[in-house]
Amino acid sequence: MKQEDLMPDLILCSTARRARETLKAVVEEAGYSGEIRYLPDLYHPDVSEIISLLGTLDDQVNTVMLVGHNPELEDLLQDITELDLHLPTAALALVKIGIQSWKEAPAGLCGDMVRFWTPKDKA
Repeated sequence: MKQEDLMPDLILCSTARRARETLKAVVEEAGYSGEIRYLPDLYHPDVSEIISLLGTLDDQVNTVMLVGHNPELEDLLQDITELDLHLPTAALALVKIGIQSWKEAPAGLCGDMVRFWTPKDKA
Protein backbone atom coordinates (compact mmCIF):
# COMPACT_ATOMS: atom_id res chain seq x y z
CA MET A 1 0.00 0.00 0.00
CA LYS A 2 2.73 2.42 0.94
CA GLN A 3 4.84 1.75 -2.17
CA GLU A 4 1.82 2.10 -4.46
CA ASP A 5 0.43 5.19 -2.65
CA LEU A 6 -2.84 3.38 -1.97
CA MET A 7 -3.92 4.86 1.34
CA PRO A 8 -7.69 4.58 1.71
CA ASP A 9 -9.84 7.31 3.20
CA LEU A 10 -11.49 4.70 5.41
CA ILE A 11 -10.85 1.11 6.46
CA LEU A 12 -13.75 -1.13 7.43
CA CYS A 13 -12.58 -4.21 9.32
CA SER A 14 -14.25 -7.26 10.78
CA THR A 15 -14.05 -7.50 14.56
CA ALA A 16 -12.59 -11.01 14.30
CA ARG A 17 -9.17 -11.36 15.94
CA ARG A 18 -7.40 -12.58 12.80
CA ALA A 19 -8.76 -9.71 10.70
CA ARG A 20 -7.74 -7.16 13.35
CA GLU A 21 -4.24 -8.68 13.63
CA THR A 22 -3.79 -8.63 9.85
CA LEU A 23 -4.96 -5.04 9.66
CA LYS A 24 -2.67 -4.00 12.52
CA ALA A 25 0.36 -5.32 10.63
CA VAL A 26 -0.74 -3.58 7.42
CA VAL A 27 -1.41 -0.27 9.17
CA GLU A 28 1.97 -0.33 10.92
CA GLU A 29 3.89 -1.25 7.76
CA ALA A 30 2.07 1.29 5.57
CA GLY A 31 2.04 4.08 8.14
CA TYR A 32 -1.73 4.49 7.78
CA SER A 33 -3.18 7.08 10.14
CA GLY A 34 -6.72 7.45 8.76
CA GLU A 35 -10.04 6.27 10.11
CA ILE A 36 -10.63 2.60 10.92
CA ARG A 37 -14.04 1.21 11.83
CA TYR A 38 -14.27 -2.25 13.38
CA LEU A 39 -17.64 -3.73 12.47
CA PRO A 40 -19.16 -6.98 13.69
CA ASP A 41 -21.33 -6.84 10.53
CA LEU A 42 -18.23 -7.76 8.51
CA TYR A 43 -17.92 -11.13 10.25
CA HIS A 44 -19.27 -13.51 7.59
CA PRO A 45 -21.98 -11.32 6.01
CA ASP A 46 -23.49 -12.13 2.66
CA VAL A 47 -22.61 -9.97 -0.34
CA SER A 48 -25.83 -7.97 -0.15
CA GLU A 49 -25.05 -7.01 3.45
CA ILE A 50 -21.59 -5.75 2.46
CA ILE A 51 -23.06 -3.76 -0.41
CA SER A 52 -25.73 -2.30 1.88
CA LEU A 53 -23.01 -1.30 4.32
CA LEU A 54 -21.13 0.48 1.52
CA GLY A 55 -24.37 2.29 0.69
CA THR A 56 -24.28 3.98 4.10
CA LEU A 57 -20.88 5.60 3.58
CA ASP A 58 -20.50 9.35 3.36
CA ASP A 59 -19.64 10.58 -0.11
CA GLN A 60 -16.56 12.32 1.31
CA VAL A 61 -15.07 8.80 1.38
CA ASN A 62 -13.53 8.21 -2.04
CA THR A 63 -11.52 5.09 -1.28
CA VAL A 64 -12.52 2.38 1.17
CA MET A 65 -10.63 -0.75 2.18
CA LEU A 66 -12.50 -3.83 3.40
CA VAL A 67 -10.77 -6.28 5.72
CA GLY A 68 -12.83 -9.39 6.23
CA HIS A 69 -13.22 -13.03 5.40
CA ASN A 70 -13.65 -15.57 2.65
CA PRO A 71 -15.70 -16.71 0.97
CA GLU A 72 -17.59 -13.43 1.40
CA LEU A 73 -14.90 -11.09 0.05
CA GLU A 74 -14.19 -13.44 -2.86
CA ASP A 75 -17.92 -13.50 -3.62
CA LEU A 76 -18.09 -9.69 -3.45
CA LEU A 77 -15.10 -9.34 -5.75
CA GLN A 78 -16.64 -11.80 -8.22
CA ASP A 79 -20.01 -10.01 -8.15
CA ILE A 80 -18.42 -6.61 -8.78
CA THR A 81 -15.77 -7.58 -11.37
CA GLU A 82 -17.11 -10.88 -12.76
CA LEU A 83 -13.62 -12.32 -12.18
CA ASP A 84 -13.14 -15.59 -10.33
CA LEU A 85 -10.11 -14.95 -8.12
CA HIS A 86 -8.89 -16.64 -4.97
CA LEU A 87 -8.07 -14.16 -2.19
CA PRO A 88 -5.42 -15.68 0.06
CA THR A 89 -4.85 -14.16 3.49
CA ALA A 90 -3.49 -10.60 3.15
CA ALA A 91 -4.29 -10.33 -0.57
CA LEU A 92 -5.14 -6.86 -1.84
CA ALA A 93 -7.50 -6.14 -4.72
CA LEU A 94 -7.85 -2.61 -6.10
CA VAL A 95 -11.21 -2.22 -7.82
CA LYS A 96 -12.54 0.93 -9.46
CA ILE A 97 -16.30 1.08 -9.00
CA GLY A 98 -18.45 3.11 -11.38
CA ILE A 99 -20.73 5.04 -9.02
CA GLN A 100 -21.04 8.74 -8.21
CA SER A 101 -22.41 8.24 -4.69
CA TRP A 102 -22.16 5.40 -2.17
CA LYS A 103 -25.96 5.59 -1.93
CA GLU A 104 -26.03 3.95 -5.39
CA ALA A 105 -24.27 0.82 -4.07
CA PRO A 106 -27.39 -1.14 -3.04
CA ALA A 107 -28.76 -0.85 -6.59
CA GLY A 108 -25.79 -2.88 -7.77
CA LEU A 109 -22.08 -2.45 -8.12
CA CYS A 110 -19.88 -3.18 -11.06
CA GLY A 111 -16.26 -2.33 -11.42
CA ASP A 112 -12.94 -3.06 -13.00
CA MET A 113 -10.00 -4.80 -11.40
CA VAL A 114 -7.14 -2.30 -11.46
CA ARG A 115 -4.55 -4.41 -9.68
CA PHE A 116 -4.32 -7.56 -7.58
CA TRP A 117 -1.54 -8.43 -5.12
CA THR A 118 -0.92 -11.51 -3.01
CA PRO A 119 1.61 -11.93 -0.20
CA LYS A 120 3.76 -14.01 -2.58
CA ASP A 121 4.18 -11.09 -5.00
CA LYS A 122 7.60 -9.50 -4.82
CA ALA A 123 7.88 -5.77 -4.20
